[in-house]
Amino acid sequence: MRVILKENVSSLGVKGEIKDVADGYAQNFLFPKKLAQAATAEALAGAEKMKAQAEVEKDKLAKKQGETKTKLSGVTLKFKSAANEDGKLFGSIAQPEIVAELKKKGVETVASDISLAEPYKEVGEFELEVLATKIKVKIKAE
Repeated sequence: MRVILKENVSSLGVKGEIKDVADGYAQNFLFPKKLAQAATAEALAGAEKMKAQAEVEKDKLAKKQGETKTKLSGVTLKFKSAANEDGKLFGSIAQPEIVAELKKKGVETVASDISLAEPYKEVGEFELEVLATKIKVKIKAE
């Protein structure tokens, strides 16, 4: 069955693409979740408009990410957290805390923009990658 994707589907494709999928996959997964629609003649005409709109959104996102990268250059995030005498934090510093701190500095990001394998759990200085830009993170004990 030919379908037109209405949203990005990670295992299938991006918004506006026309894909051939199994009938059951379309009927039981894509259509109920409104991720796709059947590729009828009318829908195909609308797909071109949807594809153009998706391209515009992609360009806007790329421009916004470029502006964010510029703002990130030279940024150092500083955190104070309760820690024991060995420098181990009682909590941790993860993406939500980093996003909040970046927001205070005027940089709008989301957690998925931050490349952090696991939360910081100790005092120290670290290098972090946000949107392919390296920034410094300093964590001190309270």
